Amino acid sequence: MASGAVDKILSKISVEEFLRLENLAEKMYDGFRIANDDFAKIASKVKFNADDLKAIKEHLFLKEHKFADGSVRKFDANYWQAEAWERITKGNPIESDFTLLKHELFELNYMKKNNAPYEVAHKKANELHNWSMEVFGE
Repeated sequence: MASGAVDKILSKISVEEFLRLENLAEKMYDGFRIANDDFAKIASKVKFNADDLKAIKEHLFLKEHKFADGSVRKFDANYWQAEAWERITKGNPIESDFTLLKHELFELNYMKKNNAPYEVAHKKANELHNWSMEVFGE
């Protein structure tokens, strides 16, 4: 999560609560990583096809990505993204959850097409689908 978003969140909750939520997110991500039918369930409830949802899931929870600093790693667990994925899976998404899906799909495709690091693709995705702005006002 970008430091600006973290700062915005920490202005609303304590550091302890933030760390508790991030720990919970790790556990949720572990569950998403072992589930093998969630994207198919989601596809039946939203206007995204199963292949795109599978790619989004792999992008968010499973694959390692190239970062601008040269490192390659999975994304850090993000409680608010985990909550969105869970809501969508259960069939009760909110509008910002769809923005997250659009953002991640654009981001992953941009990274592939341009061999771009995460930060570049994330910035481009935010120009069209700014999930953080919707959720955090950032």
